[in-house]
Amino acid sequence: MLPILCKLYYGRAAFTKPYCFHFVSDHRADTKTKLQKNSYGALYRLKFLLDIQHERQSHNIEEANEWKKLKEKIIPQIQHLMLKNHKQNIDVATAEYLFKQTYIRTDESHLRQPNNIEELGLALQQIFPGTPFTITQLQDIYVRIIVMIMRKTFSGKVNDRQIEAQDVLDCCSSPGPPIASNIKLDKVPGETNLDKKLYLGGFDPTEMRLFHRQKVFAYGRRRQLQLLGYENMLETLTMKLIDAQSILRDSICREDGVIERPGPKILRNLRDSLGSITNQGFPDHPELELGEQFCLGTIWNETNQCTIWWNAFDH
Repeated sequence: MLPILCKLYYGRAAFTKPYCFHFVSDHRADTKTKLQKNSYGALYRLKFLLDIQHERQSHNIEEANEWKKLKEKIIPQIQHLMLKNHKQNIDVATAEYLFKQTYIRTDESHLRQPNNIEELGLALQQIFPGTPFTITQLQDIYVRIIVMIMRKTFSGKVNDRQIEAQDVLDCCSSPGPPIASNIKLDKVPGETNLDKKLYLGGFDPTEMRLFHRQKVFAYGRRRQLQLLGYENMLETLTMKLIDAQSILRDSICREDGVIERPGPKILRNLRDSLGSITNQGFPDHPELELGEQFCLGTIWNETNQCTIWWNAFDH
């Protein structure tokens, strides 16, 4: 794992802080194999200890001692590999910072996904709602994406290897349909899709900081629940939230004819149904205590992914 991570660390020159590195594997983190003497420890434990920090929690005494021993072995090895393989002489503080920004994702089923064309079609449907692509178009787009990735990968300069969302969209077999009717998000004020879509929906800029904090809170809680094996139920809950928001948007914008600033009204009505939606998503697990803030944070995350909209139709 460490040589792969060090190669990622070397590539940080193409990005801006805060950095984020992922070691991804389609195998489970082994918890049974007896480790050899002088090993760095089990990958599962390293994953577990890093996840605790990423969720902004504190290690207990036992975990803190384990983390200290891991760092004492791994940090010097990172420094050694960075100098040996990449001619970069980094200090202990830099090596430790890069290591702490690392996520370990194991048992990742999407790595060897045979239905790539189908997955691509679903992804494009999220970006271009209501505009289906033919299988031929999807195959052309898929080939162009692969060629684009290879061209970027073999580019001489690290800075030229960065892939932006627009690079992928440029691989569409045609210039592509508009994102949603006459809306072009790149022309809308805001740094993220969430900001832009809230602006279109009529929310005030002073409200957006809270929405972002709810999104961060939900992300951390979601990672905890995923580690406990609740992934499928989380997906069910997410779909119920998306469906409820979609029904309310249809009712307020289409049936009631609200055109100007419908977002806050949609949100007010949605809040009233969050409790029942949570109970439906986890009916047999009241101990999870998934409240309104988690639901709202999940909704803002889906908004940022272009799954949810808050503006009136065709506005």
